[in-house]
Amino acid sequence: MNIMTKDTEINALTQINDKNIIKIKTKVYVFGDSHADIFLGAESPNFKADVAGLDGASILGLNKKISYLEYGKHVMFLINRSPKSCHLLLKLGQVDLEFVMYYKIYVKKENFLFKEFCEELIDKYREFINRILKINTNVIIAAINLPSYDGDYIKDYIKRTITENVVTDDIVANKVFDMNIKDNMDLSLCFFTLEQLTKNFQYFNELLHNLANEMNLRFFDTTEVFIDKNTNLLKNEYRCYGHHYKGWSDEKHSNAKKITCNYFCSFFN
Repeated sequence: MNIMTKDTEINALTQINDKNIIKIKTKVYVFGDSHADIFLGAESPNFKADVAGLDGASILGLNKKISYLEYGKHVMFLINRSPKSCHLLLKLGQVDLEFVMYYKIYVKKENFLFKEFCEELIDKYREFINRILKINTNVIIAAINLPSYDGDYIKDYIKRTITENVVTDDIVANKVFDMNIKDNMDLSLCFFTLEQLTKNFQYFNELLHNLANEMNLRFFDTTEVFIDKNTNLLKNEYRCYGHHYKGWSDEKHSNAKKITCNYFCSFFN
């Protein structure tokens, strides 16, 4: 599988054309899952985003020698062939918390606590980032987006997603399986409400921020511009059916994209 980036600029350098100085902007690779697409078109006076995300990319798959998407290998390939002047924005973890975690619990029947799962993600992320830092030190860790569901269908949506391609003795096609609360179960793993998912995501973002501080890296976080301070949830105007911000990649409903791109511009000034 080849991952083509969505920008073709190769380097950051200054060319002289007659008497005019033409400055080619420094590339900021944005690595992540489908949520990375919100950065398409983002640029500041000196930097320009080059989105190289992949739908379904997860932290848990980054370090595996053999994985379904092999996204970690493609990320390292791009980093190895790119100038060291490039910046690398890593926006991963949303797929892990929103789908992989529930797949492991309800399909694979694994037992763990929410915080244990988060710590495992951070450990694997740290391992991967350390590999990157040996090649390029211009790494930025990004927070994951707030959950954006606009209705009470969250459990059904997640269930459909994690069983889409699963056929086992217990789950055949769309057969209903048990996603209800069980005795002694970590409530962070079984309350499918926007409030609980938001708490989960914010907890993980704190860990990401701590990881950035630990590794002396910059942290990119748009939570403050999207959250409703009264409800501590994503503002209503950015919610929609599904798990992306309304307008995440659609120019017709591009307010969320504009806000993200403006934040990008101020971050990379």
